Amino acid sequence: MNIHHITTEADEGYYQSTEIPAADWEAAMPSTVTDVWYTYWHGSYEGSGEALIKHQDGRFVLHNLGHCSCYGPLDTDNYGRLELDPDPACCTLEQLRAASSPEALRVRGPLLDAASK
Repeated sequence: MNIHHITTEADEGYYQSTEIPAADWEAAMPSTVTDVWYTYWHGSYEGSGEALIKHQDGRFVLHNLGHCSCYGPLDTDNYGRLELDPDPACCTLEQLRAASSPEALRVRGPLLDAASK
């Protein structure tokens, strides 16, 4: 699995761009994941960011890395799962870009750009 940390400026002044260890990604991702592009900022007790995850079949899925102090960016939801399975009818980079608001593109635009290279 290829992991790409994309460094961007955070909107909030107390957040710092932070790299998530490769071992954490490898432990959290299913074997169908080939690439991850992410941006992540860590603040006092919380974090914010987004990951663009590519599966072997070429489909992409977005994962929100936001969290409070109770858990971390790759922890599971309340039901013990990471929501990483792509919709069978979705998603290409173009579909994700078209479905994103201008505000969402401020965070995910650099990820989509990096994945399209």
